Amino acid sequence: MRVPAERVTVIPEAVDTEFAAPSADEGRRVAKTFGVPGRYVLYVGQFDPRKNMDGLLTAFARGAAIDAELRLVIAGDLGNLASFLTRALQRTRAPRERIVVTGRVDDPTLAALYAGAECLLHAALLEGFGLTPLESLAAGTPVVGYRAGAVQEVVGAAGVLVAPADPDALGDALVAYLADPAQQRELRAKARPRAAAFSWDRAAADTLAVYRRVA
Repeated sequence: MRVPAERVTVIPEAVDTEFAAPSADEGRRVAKTFGVPGRYVLYVGQFDPRKNMDGLLTAFARGAAIDAELRLVIAGDLGNLASFLTRALQRTRAPRERIVVTGRVDDPTLAALYAGAECLLHAALLEGFGLTPLESLAAGTPVVGYRAGAVQEVVGAAGVLVAPADPDALGDALVAYLADPAQQRELRAKARPRAAAFSWDRAAADTLAVYRRVA
């Protein structure tokens, strides 16, 4: 599409406010329902090739080798694309007994999963926006992932991002993050303020401004 830059306006999405404040009761319910342990990293999304399950599991395996308590929680619709996850589990050395697969969950449950995670582990090779990283930030949880597509624009300084398609680098970033409580506190402090920069009020105002400009 050869559209002149001056005719393009980017209006980012936002997330619902329920991601910002999951209740303690909801957190306990989630832990009981899924057997979610105290220390886990989270993946949320689909399982198609773009989401890079091999890279995700390889990075987690690197973290799990260092941290004996670490688990991976995978939340997503186990529909027709679940075979990509199954094959990735067969190809990689990720410890399957330390992986919890929840299937599709509702938004309150998802918010509690985000809030309880050490980080969102995001290995996607291409993202048009990066809604799950934004949801994670809204829940106060940093992102460890690839600088792929628009993810860097969303995450900003509220996460640890490495060059795409390098699972060893992603695993090293995860290990370093988990071993550095000071960095974790710093990034958690940045997460919600970063997410607050993306709001539906702002999206509506920016959209209205475009309509007025072209009217």
